[in-house]
Formats: sequence, C-alpha cells, structure tokens
Amino acid sequence: MLRNFFACAALTLAVTGTSVAQKILDAKSEVKEMSTDAKDGWTTNGGLGLDFTSLWLSNPRPGSGDSRFGAGGLLSYVANYKGGNFLWDTKAGLQLSVIKNGAEPYTKAIDAVQVTTRMGRLISGKLYGAVLGDLQTQILPTYSKNLLQETVNGVRNSLTSNFLAPGIVKVAPGVIYRADEHLSILYSPFAYKGIIVRDSVLAAKGLFFTPEVVNGKRKIMDHQAGSEIRVDYARKFLTNRLSYVGTLDLYSNYFRDFQNVDVEVYHTLDYLIWKNLSLNFKSDWFYDHDLLVYKGGDLTKLGRDVFMRNALFLKYSQVF
Repeated sequence: MLRNFFACAALTLAVTGTSVAQKILDAKSEVKEMSTDAKDGWTTNGGLGLDFTSLWLSNPRPGSGDSRFGAGGLLSYVANYKGGNFLWDTKAGLQLSVIKNGAEPYTKAIDAVQVTTRMGRLISGKLYGAVLGDLQTQILPTYSKNLLQETVNGVRNSLTSNFLAPGIVKVAPGVIYRADEHLSILYSPFAYKGIIVRDSVLAAKGLFFTPEVVNGKRKIMDHQAGSEIRVDYARKFLTNRLSYVGTLDLYSNYFRDFQNVDVEVYHTLDYLIWKNLSLNFKSDWFYDHDLLVYKGGDLTKLGRDVFMRNALFLKYSQVF
C-alpha cells in the first residue's frame, strides 16, 4: 500500500472547488508556531471564513442543469505561549460544508474538527523534551452516500459516521529537534493512538477497526502503541506574501502489523492577494491500514488505499 501512496503522491494536481482540509488552520498563523524568537507570554489569533454558492433555475430546459445550493464555514484559533525555555502551542479548527442539488437531499462536502496541542521545554541547544496531543473527528451524523438525513423518500439509510465515530486521538511524548525557526522534528518512541467509534452498531460494521466483543460488550475503541515521527516545515516567501506549511507524520503500531506505516502528509500554500483576500491551495494525503476508504470513489467498494484531498480556492479571512 505504501507503494501506492508514493505513486499517488505524484498525481496531486486534481483540484476541487470546495475548501477541504484536515489541516484547517490558516497558513500565516502556522508559520509562527514554536517560534523561539517570540516574546514571553501569550499570543493568540483566530480566523473566520464563509463559503456560499447558489444557482437557481426556473423551468429549466432539458440538459440545462439543475438548481444548486452550498454553504459552509471555517473557524480557526491559535494560542501560543512562551515562558523562558517553555513553549506551548495550541491550534483548533472546524470546517463544515453542505451542498444540495435540485430536489435531492442535503449531502456533506466536508466536516472536519481538529485540535492539536504541543508543549516543549528546552533541554539543551536545539533539543526540547516535548509532548504532542491531537484529536480529529467530525460534527454531523452522516448516512449512506454522504446524506445528512436518515430517511429519504421513505427509504432508511444506514449510519456511516458521527461525532467521535470515528475520532482519532494521539498522545506522543518524546523530543523535538528545532533545526531553526522553519524546521522542527518530533520523535516519540512510545506514542499512543486511539480510534474511537462511540456507536456500537457502527463499530460492528468494521469500517474503522476489526469488530470484537470483549466481556460481552462490543468494542468501541481500538488502542494502539507505537513509534511516531513528525516533521513540520513553515516558511514565508516573496516579502511574506506567500506562505508554505508542510507536515509529514509517520506512525507504526508496535503490536500489530508494525510494517504497515500510517502516513499523513499536509501541504498548504497561501498567497496574499490583497489585505485579507488570498489564493489558497491545500493538498492532504492519508494512508491508515486500519481505516477503510471508498476505492475509486465507488461508495459500494471499501478497501485500503490512499485518501487524497486537493483544493484551490479564494479565501477571505478575518483575524480576531
């Protein structure tokens, strides 16, 4: 599967019109993270973006299309603290977007929640003792074919995901090597990863881990322990008008299929056009041996493969 991952990495020029990203936070904010040059105390900022599209057709001619409505939003917040040799960075983001075509029911385009926190204390030179915590989940319940309602035209659809179903939790104690203000590398020799599926019926479907019954109860959480390497790179170019943020995260479970490395790659390019208006490109790639995907976009064909998201869009951000 990893061969497929790196083969697909060369094919990430596909672009969609929806602003999708697991790395939700604004690139300009992320460039400042873990900065050893910052003054002591708290620095905070947040961003709010809205996404709205509408097309209304009355008595359309055959082949002319159908009415369409789409709405969504992006909310992000960053809080960084520096006190002497102690650093603490927290980032939280929510992105939600829904669409409706003609008389069809509402469907989900993107629903992502992510909270990441990282604490570090200087040991010596460029080396920090640190711990990384991360939570990823979604807000709305989702049914077959990405529908947002359970019953459509008298037909009941099955639940495919919900809040904390799945939810992915990581706690990774270790060390961070700060090469400079742009590059940091975290290594955790004993990182915890938990996949939560709080709905026992959904857990029994085996979409997120192998279903089991333990002491008469349905397993709703998969506990893992392994090794994690995370590389973060952030930089500004063109007199600070162009921002790039990249992250590579590798995780391997010590006790189950150690050779199957979970891979997350995030790229964000943000070009400031004027004041708060920017051109933003995001490309995210995921491979997790435990999480199944719809192969080839076929909603009836589940399997293991690389999940990729690419987006190119104009974005307006209001900092508060």
